[in-house]
Amino acid sequence: MQNVSRKLLMENAEDLTQKAINLAMDGDTTALSLCLNRIMPALKSCSPLIEVDTEGAGNMADRGLKIIDAATSGQLAPDLAGQLLQALGTLARIDELEDLRDRLTAIEDAMKQRKKETRT
Repeated sequence: MQNVSRKLLMENAEDLTQKAINLAMDGDTTALSLCLNRIMPALKSCSPLIEVDTEGAGNMADRGLKIIDAATSGQLAPDLAGQLLQALGTLARIDELEDLRDRLTAIEDAMKQRKKETRT
């Protein structure tokens, strides 16, 4: 159904666009809003590229503190700091899971080795 609707709209795109423009020119505010939103979409937040010096910050907590310091000193917008801290938290959880996987593998290997030793 959705593909059929899309196909019909695309086949009539030029006529529909012209109709929306004509309605807008005749004072239809909804059509005018639609046309203007296509010409000039709403501005979206766009953060500049920044560098946060995490050199020498060995663990995740130290890196987090560097990000917080950058935000409190005005080098980094608070919303961007929050996003970076959230990403850092995700990385920390990934590290934890990898560590747990390695520990579990070591325990399983040790148990297999013990079973082999008790059989002989």
